[in-house]
Amino acid sequence: MSKSLLYMMILIIVVFLVMDIVMVFTRKPPFEVVYYRAKLEYDYSGDATFTTTAGLFFKKESEEKKYLQAYGEGSLETFKKYF
Repeated sequence: MSKSLLYMMILIIVVFLVMDIVMVFTRKPPFEVVYYRAKLEYDYSGDATFTTTAGLFFKKESEEKKYLQAYGEGSLETFKKYF
């Protein structure tokens, strides 16, 4: 294997690594989690109830509406697939 091919492969790997690092730092959710609570209840029959509560803070009201709409549609589809 020639040195130029090796350098080209290393350059490609470095470029992809830099792109991944940039994507990690720029793709933030439009909210901050203020609090999060999880509660698990179960009984002797084997039934369990898992309840989570999260307080989210949105900087823009429009982002909150978009998030709630996307969450409602996505969670409904996930619920249907699960059951």
